[in-house]
Amino acid sequence: MTEAPVAPRVVVKDVPPIDVVGVRARVPIAEIGRLFRQAGAKLRAAPAGPPIGIYFDRVIDPQAVEVEVDFPVAEDAEETLLPAHVASLIYHGPHDGVSQAWGTLLRWAAEHGLQVDGPAREVYLTMPDVEEPVTELQLPVR
Repeated sequence: MTEAPVAPRVVVKDVPPIDVVGVRARVPIAEIGRLFRQAGAKLRAAPAGPPIGIYFDRVIDPQAVEVEVDFPVAEDAEETLLPAHVASLIYHGPHDGVSQAWGTLLRWAAEHGLQVDGPAREVYLTMPDVEEPVTELQLPVR
């Protein structure tokens, strides 16, 4: 018996401002883990939420992507991420499959008359080394 594919559940929501410490750089995708270590080294206490990746390029080049890796903090923030109105999709699976999930989210936004209104965000709800990582994709829209 074959199961029917499940339609993705996209939610449009408002994300509040988030105080963070982080690192921004243009790096090959394979080196993003290094940015997480650099950003994590800035923490003076346990993070106040899951880490966030912000991707500034509309088209991702695996050889060089402009990315900011942030950890939410309760105090000693370096910056505050602006509030955002986002279309959000929860992706379950390895990071090498996330581009397909982004395609799904972008198509959904276009089909619903929404326009991209800022850099894409990924909120890493689990550690990447678990059997099935969970990532929230957030696409700022208007």
